[in-house]
Amino acid sequence: MITAQMVQAAERIVAALSHNASPVLRRAHQRFPENLWNGAHLIEGDGRRAALDLGQVIRADRSPSRTRAELSRAEAQQLFDLARRRRPDFTGTNYGVTIVDSSAGPAVVRNQLGERKETLLKIWFPENVIINHARECGARAPKMLYSGVDPYTGREFTIMEYVTGETRPFSDPEVLRWLPDLLDQVQLMSAHPLPEGMKMDIPSWQQAMIQNADNVYDGLPPWHRSRLDELGVGPLSTIVRPDHGRAGEPAVFGHNDLYPQNLRFDDQKKLWILDWENGGPSDPHYNATLFIDRVGPLNDTTHAAITDMWNERLSSMHPGVDTESALSMYQKMEDWRGLVLSSGTMEERVAGDPDLLTTWAGKFEKRISRNPDLPEFSEDDLRSILGRWVDL
Repeated sequence: MITAQMVQAAERIVAALSHNASPVLRRAHQRFPENLWNGAHLIEGDGRRAALDLGQVIRADRSPSRTRAELSRAEAQQLFDLARRRRPDFTGTNYGVTIVDSSAGPAVVRNQLGERKETLLKIWFPENVIINHARECGARAPKMLYSGVDPYTGREFTIMEYVTGETRPFSDPEVLRWLPDLLDQVQLMSAHPLPEGMKMDIPSWQQAMIQNADNVYDGLPPWHRSRLDELGVGPLSTIVRPDHGRAGEPAVFGHNDLYPQNLRFDDQKKLWILDWENGGPSDPHYNATLFIDRVGPLNDTTHAAITDMWNERLSSMHPGVDTESALSMYQKMEDWRGLVLSSGTMEERVAGDPDLLTTWAGKFEKRISRNPDLPEFSEDDLRSILGRWVDL
């Protein structure tokens, strides 16, 4: 058991490291409220893990010397330097992923590519903390081998085990076969107690998500805000409010970014969940909305079956919750997020293929038409607006 003196010493070390680190690292350290670090783990140099009492509070250090696990600092730096010189094997919104051989077996180095692009999803904790908790819950998440910071840029990188297998497409025709496995893992995560510092009720969690989105909205550049003004899209808080009828209902642990591209099937066809950057306190109804909204395109029968499977599982996990109302609220949040993100990025894709203008106008019309708080636009209206944005 870690003594109070050791905790205090760790706090002093972390504070010193944060003070002397680059501005980027200091901001990363300060981004996570102190009271949310309960239940973190210190990884000893020889791989032994000492769990902190959940009632204790510690500022978890994100520097390589305090977050290494399976790999030494020297080996991790060598693997990171190797990955930095190579073209990534996979790329995501903010990260490049490079497959490497490590002393712990096949691994992937995931490093940030350029300045971080905003996805409007809240980051609650460092990913190594989240993955460790996910694995404790029984979810299939890759083992974290090392988590550190590039000393030259201050950007974070992680090294984790590589899950051999395949990632299915958005419109996977076999989705009904493997969805029960995903739902089982969601249920395991929901049933496992949250560390003390993560605990909050559902309305408080919703308010934190809404506030995060509003903060991002307030920081958008003028040209982006003018586009949203043209669509009648304001801050998220103007169309969504926390559901105070669920006051006292505890938030649970969840992934918070579930969709097919964040899932992988190993060589034994077991489903693994990847990319835990946004994991933390959650509501399973939110994860259901993300998945249902982003899977496809599929035929209506399959999509209805996916929705029914989620609804049945949600009803068994949370029998007192109005599932339809919760899903409707989160659909508004996802529609708002889609409109904000698309209004800032669609021109890059349409400029390369003007024929996509009609497709994008249809996507905007679908999200706007589902929200009575937003002005009405026909698809022709939106095609004209989007055409002006990309000068077509």
